[in-house]
Amino acid sequence: MNLKSLKRIYSDKDSEIFIFNIEQNCSMLNNSIIPKEQLEKIKKYKEEIDRNKRILSRTFLFNYCQEKYNLDNFSFEYTNNQRPKFKYSNINFSISYSKDIVVVALSTTLRVGIDIEYIESSAVSNNVALEFMDTTQFLEFNNLIKEDRDTYFYKVWTSKESYLKVSGDGLYINPKTITNEIGEFLYFKNYIISFTKSLI
Repeated sequence: MNLKSLKRIYSDKDSEIFIFNIEQNCSMLNNSIIPKEQLEKIKKYKEEIDRNKRILSRTFLFNYCQEKYNLDNFSFEYTNNQRPKFKYSNINFSISYSKDIVVVALSTTLRVGIDIEYIESSAVSNNVALEFMDTTQFLEFNNLIKEDRDTYFYKVWTSKESYLKVSGDGLYINPKTITNEIGEFLYFKNYIISFTKSLI
């Protein structure tokens, strides 16, 4: 599957992360590889962009797993907290969308979680920060200059979203509790991606 703008932004012997543009790849949408029960859920989204990004991300994920790992059954099963996983494979995956960008993480040995967000200053506020930062994080956030506050805000946000995807707990966990004793994150890799003209 030759997606335009596809980039591998992380790779080791067990895990990979890919990023690509939705609009540039709408011609690659392929319903035929997606199980019927998944398509039925996707069709319930009202906005075409929301349907397309789900179909496109799964088209890529399923084709990639088929080509690299010979996986030919893409049925999902769900954990008690409704975290999707392949029913007949130990390949773990996580998908995130922001505007017209998709990221897909997968691993053969680890549970993975990924989140992507555009950095938008208009969304950064003390009120929102208080909803998901613990006391130590919020104090650090408030002590930063404006530009650094924006970056820190999204670093905390995306890291906690990624953790919740790994755990599958979602709203069952208060995001303020996802820290260690000094308010730092337990195990995360953060990237700030500057998109080139070939990607957007």
